Amino acid sequence: MRQHLGRSVTTWQVTELLEESYGRAATVQNVVSGFRKTGLWPLDMSVFQDSDFAAAEVTDADQPLSSSSAPTTASNLDLQVGLLM
Repeated sequence: MRQHLGRSVTTWQVTELLEESYGRAATVQNVVSGFRKTGLWPLDMSVFQDSDFAAAEVTDADQPLSSSSAPTTASNLDLQVGLLM
């Protein structure tokens, strides 16, 4: 690829290029290291602090239900079926 600068890479060439690098990177040692670093194995509950999850609090807000997303109850279902007939 270095000899053909500016030339497009085909789908087939992408797989060929990734084959060697993936084979070198996907080692048992790297996988174990990834699990250890994230605290998944061995389990380490202290890897993340509460502040690491602060950005996710935006999605914790209750969302108002619209009429189309209201929970299905027996009376709700009767209304829906009645509207269809």
